[in-house]
Amino acid sequence: MGTAISRKTSTSTSCYASTDASALKIYCCPKQRVHQDSDGIYEPNIHPEELFLYFMTRMKTGNDHTQMCDDIFGGSEKRWSLAWRWILFYLDERYKNIIGHQGLLRFVDDFPRFYTAIQQKVQQSYVHDEDEHNNTHEETSGLAFLPFDIFGFIDCSIDRSIRPFSGPAGDYEGAGRKPEYPAAQRAFYTGFKKLHGIKVETVFLPNGISTIFGPVSARRSDIPVLQMSNLNEFLVRIQIHNQHEYSALGDSAYHVNLRCICSYFKRYAGQQPLTDHERRCNRAIKKARESIEYIYGLLSELFHITACPSEYNPSPLPGQKHLSWIVD
Repeated sequence: MGTAISRKTSTSTSCYASTDASALKIYCCPKQRVHQDSDGIYEPNIHPEELFLYFMTRMKTGNDHTQMCDDIFGGSEKRWSLAWRWILFYLDERYKNIIGHQGLLRFVDDFPRFYTAIQQKVQQSYVHDEDEHNNTHEETSGLAFLPFDIFGFIDCSIDRSIRPFSGPAGDYEGAGRKPEYPAAQRAFYTGFKKLHGIKVETVFLPNGISTIFGPVSARRSDIPVLQMSNLNEFLVRIQIHNQHEYSALGDSAYHVNLRCICSYFKRYAGQQPLTDHERRCNRAIKKARESIEYIYGLLSELFHITACPSEYNPSPLPGQKHLSWIVD
């Protein structure tokens, strides 16, 4: 059994609301930092190891704060909820330049190697369903070379959220809807998935690393999100001094003729149909691109909290008076 950690209290102010990276050094001193609740009772801060265990356990199980306190960690639900919010803001602020698309700067020199890895993947033979009804399969040889100069794959994912501002406007019988309700419902509802949610744009690299942009409203389709992230312009800029330029490949929604964003071979109405070679190329590249879908599945498998709509609350935080950040 581990040794119990001593928690002496003092009367200094809380650092829960801070998002500065240096705050962690202060936060990790349980003998110096405390939190005072609404009743004036001082509660000692949480040891950093305990906070990390709470964070990882909640990410894995998806349990709410009440369940976490009752079943595992004990203590005050209010105390843990403050700590949870603090570590989320802290991690987001500290690692935004790594997990955001700006993190691609670290791998620009590896783009040729990524291209080679994807080409080796599409050169492999694979089996595809020839007739789903008769359960027949056909083995197809791989491509001789990759027809697109790509370094990775791009896609968007949607997570279901709670309905924003769905509660009553007051705590009394007959209270009406909150004034923000109609605009918020429209802002986050996607007719494609028939739900309220948020969307994240992901770039997946062959080395297993992903970068993300978001979250934004799930109401927007993939191309408006791409325009918001400025990923195409960013890729052009970071490769401006390179001899060769590489692109990110997406599904058919990304067939928009951008310089560093590309998609499969496609024909529009009135044009000649795809050739056998183009269809074969599309099948091989789609097979390689399945890896990004596996990542989304692995994420929800590892962290069950991603399947909890209550964890995605698009309503503004206290102090935000309008929804301009949602619909602008």
